[in-house]
Amino acid sequence: MLIFFFQAEDGIRDAQESRGLGDVYKRQSYDPSLALVLDSLNRPHVLWADVSGVYYRKRLPSGEWDFPELVTSSRRPSSLAITPNREVHVLSSGQEELSYFRRQTNGAWQQEAVPGSSSGMQLATLADPAGRLHVLSNSPSTDGVHYRTREPGGTWTTPVRISSTHGYQMSLAQRANGDLVAFWYSGEGLWIAYRANGLWSVPHPLPGYNWEPNQLS
Repeated sequence: MLIFFFQAEDGIRDAQESRGLGDVYKRQSYDPSLALVLDSLNRPHVLWADVSGVYYRKRLPSGEWDFPELVTSSRRPSSLAITPNREVHVLSSGQEELSYFRRQTNGAWQQEAVPGSSSGMQLATLADPAGRLHVLSNSPSTDGVHYRTREPGGTWTTPVRISSTHGYQMSLAQRANGDLVAFWYSGEGLWIAYRANGLWSVPHPLPGYNWEPNQLS
């Protein structure tokens, strides 16, 4: 007779710090279930999805973790950003459009529909020092990787397509001078693009790609 033991884990693990891309100082990587962002006081905020929805949690000044908060009961790809004033912003992909959630000072979550959006299967978001949100999204209905911003006053800019190929496992970073770096995977390999002076470069493939497509799908 064979007996199988299954161990379930919960709690939060410390993430290993990563470096690279020169003087990039802020990062937001995409994962359909996990996101980790440090605020201006270097306190971690985490986002994850399970069978009951998308949840947010933060570490308190005491070192204890606050209780998990339900952002949305729909389990869907989501990304997390923290502005310098420590406002919490979540962008989540619905079936037909992107939804934006902002955590208010009383702890309640305010939801807004993102105008002119469609379902973004993949997302990456970061907040710059001015409180502006930068968003990468990919959708089958809009064909390619798109970039847009949410201004501090709440206005969304019109999406700009920076790649005609779909992007997966997207990551977005900002250099100290304000320039942006976008990195993603597609079935054709790894791609990187740069935004300087308000304009995106043509995406460049990175050499050394040797993964099978289904490993990062």
